[in-house]
Amino acid sequence: MTAETCARCRQRPSELTRGTEPLCGSCWSLWRAELVQALGGHDRIEREAEGYVSTWVPLGGVQVGAHRPDHGADQFEVACPLCEASWVGAIGSVCAWCARREAEVIAEHRRALLDGPMEHETMREWAHRLADAVKAGVVEMAVARAAWDRRCRRAA
Repeated sequence: MTAETCARCRQRPSELTRGTEPLCGSCWSLWRAELVQALGGHDRIEREAEGYVSTWVPLGGVQVGAHRPDHGADQFEVACPLCEASWVGAIGSVCAWCARREAEVIAEHRRALLDGPMEHETMREWAHRLADAVKAGVVEMAVARAAWDRRCRRAA
């Protein structure tokens, strides 16, 4: 069985999918950055006593243990710096748990986006967010148009 090739760069083996599109870790991270931009223009930031701390970090495993040639030439004991999950994989490989969680967050944002403008948001601002979400591949054009049409019918 051969690994599927990344649909974006067409060079590296895929590690994750965006919908049904296979992506390598690097391209998935680039897509994630585009998505963050589309969903609000910046990483989620939480205020802590010492300053601002981003709640999203690069989702790549860092080496925490021995080289594991029994799993493959480039395989090591790695852990996620965000959630501390550990696995045997390539250094920098994507944390599957964080990827699943982020997919859930994306789905929540998508649902909220399609519900209509936020409380203090104009229709124009919402239209820009819809357009950004379409560009980032979070929402299909037909779905965004349908949400817009529903909202306009309610406003009329």
